[in-house]
Amino acid sequence: MPENMRHRPHPAAARRGGRAPWLFVLRAATWVVSAALLLGCGATWYAYRSLTHGLTTSDALDAVRGRAPRHLDNSVNLLLIGLDSRKDMNGKDLPRQFVQTELHAGSSDIGYYNTNTLILMHIPANGGKVQAFSIPRDDYVQTLNGDGSVQGHFKIKEAYANAYTTAHDKYYAQGVKGADLEAKSREAGREATLATVQQFTGVPIDHFAEVNLLGFYDIAKVLQPIAVCLKHPVKDRYSGADFPAGVQQ
Repeated sequence: MPENMRHRPHPAAARRGGRAPWLFVLRAATWVVSAALLLGCGATWYAYRSLTHGLTTSDALDAVRGRAPRHLDNSVNLLLIGLDSRKDMNGKDLPRQFVQTELHAGSSDIGYYNTNTLILMHIPANGGKVQAFSIPRDDYVQTLNGDGSVQGHFKIKEAYANAYTTAHDKYYAQGVKGADLEAKSREAGREATLATVQQFTGVPIDHFAEVNLLGFYDIAKVLQPIAVCLKHPVKDRYSGADFPAGVQQ
């Protein structure tokens, strides 16, 4: 057969045949990227859920941010609040076995809502050493409510309890009960603590975390053993603590 008479593929067919491998590669790449994004989103969601499971979130910072001192740079300040409370987030007593037997911390009727631990942590804007200092719980200062109104002069640990009590009475009179009553009252306490610490220290607070007695116990269990050094022997009949001077675990 003459050369010019031989069968040649249709131009459109040739184009389709030449493009098919690239289409396959493109589709395969799209599938791979889509699968990676799906897995990444799933892993992120799972990590977030695992991290926040059992945590109660709060909007207390939003209530006091407008009256916060001005940031001088992009550093971040965190306030760690240790609440001397034997109640859970719904206002119910913590397990008696835990409070009395394991921690020797008396009953759930004591402690109330004083912030016996206030630690302000500063993270520099451009890296560097993170610094934290403890605000003595018995510092006698002007305490505030979340709206900026003055409570009076009290120990700084009492700002939370004062606001909690006032809010509890107000909402109870309005018919709020149970877990909702506890949540609203605690939110008022958090706002008061944040407002008071910001005014007292003159620095803005960007984030905060609050733990009660059970939360402190759980953190200690994760971090153990924790070494402390006692300058003098400690013997306390109330809690049962009996330690010699020196390093303890």
